[in-house]
Amino acid sequence: MTYEENKRVLNIRKPFTVFVGMIVGILLAYFFVIKIFAKSSVVFLIIISSILLLLAVASIVCVVLHKYGIGGEIVAKCYKYCKAIILMFVALIVAVILAIISLLSYVTEYNISGTAIVTAVVENITEYEYGYAVNLCDVEVDISDQTYTVDHAKVHVSDDQIVGKLEVGTVIKFDGDFGDPNVFNDNNFLMFVNGNGCAINVDGNVDIIRSSITLRSKILYYVKSVIYNNMSKSNGILSYSMLFGDTNDISNDTNLVFSIAGVSHLLAVSGLHVGVISGLIIMIINWICNKRKVSHLASSIVLISIVSILLLFYAYLCGFSPSVCRASIMVMVYLVSKSLGKKYDVLNSLSIAGIIILTLWPLQLFNVGFQLSFLCIFAIITLVPKGVRVTNSWHIPAWVSAPLLSSFCINLVTMPIVLNVFGSASLWSVIANIFVIPLFGFVYPVLFVCTLLSSIFGFLSFILFVPDVLMQVLYFVITIFASLPGGIIESFRVGYLCLALVILLSYIV
Repeated sequence: MTYEENKRVLNIRKPFTVFVGMIVGILLAYFFVIKIFAKSSVVFLIIISSILLLLAVASIVCVVLHKYGIGGEIVAKCYKYCKAIILMFVALIVAVILAIISLLSYVTEYNISGTAIVTAVVENITEYEYGYAVNLCDVEVDISDQTYTVDHAKVHVSDDQIVGKLEVGTVIKFDGDFGDPNVFNDNNFLMFVNGNGCAINVDGNVDIIRSSITLRSKILYYVKSVIYNNMSKSNGILSYSMLFGDTNDISNDTNLVFSIAGVSHLLAVSGLHVGVISGLIIMIINWICNKRKVSHLASSIVLISIVSILLLFYAYLCGFSPSVCRASIMVMVYLVSKSLGKKYDVLNSLSIAGIIILTLWPLQLFNVGFQLSFLCIFAIITLVPKGVRVTNSWHIPAWVSAPLLSSFCINLVTMPIVLNVFGSASLWSVIANIFVIPLFGFVYPVLFVCTLLSSIFGFLSFILFVPDVLMQVLYFVITIFASLPGGIIESFRVGYLCLALVILLSYIV
């Protein structure tokens, strides 16, 4: 690495270039499909697209000139950047095509209005102050002698008797009113990309057709019963949420405490959770291979295979959330690079994870979990090392500065997203995470191991009293930060096009 490259916060890498191109392409497709179909102003969109096209054409011309030795030193200096721009533009075009296909599917799914006969599987049930929200999956809609298939939907029910008949995994049938939905409404789109689907109002009774409990539902129900039966109610709910990212049973008061303290990410399975689990698995497998004196090649194959299978299974239990998929892919890339004797590059690994996820599910770019998960790692990769170098020059040891810098940089980078989605953010998040994350890093492995042993060996369920006590300590520390005055700031929300411009500007800088 040259001195000039070392001075930069971010150096050009091919996977990262492709990842950025896909992000911009998906955003352009979103504005093309949603805004043009909605007959909104597209002048700004045309300007941005024209600039990108001109930049790509100029880059191609520069590459051709360099090939034939025309242009001298200026063309030679621009050459390596032009290749990156061309690669980004190709990724952009591919992403536009993939995103438009997904967006047209979304428009079709939401273009349902009126009263219909709905058959669906109950995914989960959440109690609110004024009723219940029932999330549905595998939804079939019969309307006007036509049948539509919808991935997800949400039904609001206020009748306790109806909800009392529902269980997760059962197939139900009812008359549903879709009203006259606006497919171009931002709230509808966010519901779609976050897995909630369209909203349906129940019109009449709900009939139970049959039970359709999946393997995932059976496993989660069994683990939940083990936790709830052997831990206090509040700690059991928190523990189950931290293990699988299911926050349906968590009260509004508890959610508010975590939000004010700025540690809500602990309730959603993230890279921190996957890192702890994969670390435990790797440590156990390496210990066994060393004891058995297994060769490096064989141990690498065994390690990659077992870790990949277990992380894939864990991602399945967590509903393949973006943060779990991102962390799992990064772990697999790490193991493969180490087994091949290659240097592990975190930014390349992050970019590969993003490319895979956006290729399979382009609209996950608009998922809040995807945005926060990737931005957190991006901040740690780019900003924290530079900050540590500065503090080292001030004779501040890294073990002191790194946690503070990590927390500060993560909050700084994710603040626009948090304000954009929630309209508010926690001021105490930077300080709270410095204390809470190390404590969580101790509590979570204990919780995971005790839950695993208790679920496999029922007679060991008494050991859950240990994480029960530790969870109480963790919650107590969080409530201390939540009780501090002035913890929440509120702000206006900005659009995705503004965020796209920020990303593009950051890349150019």
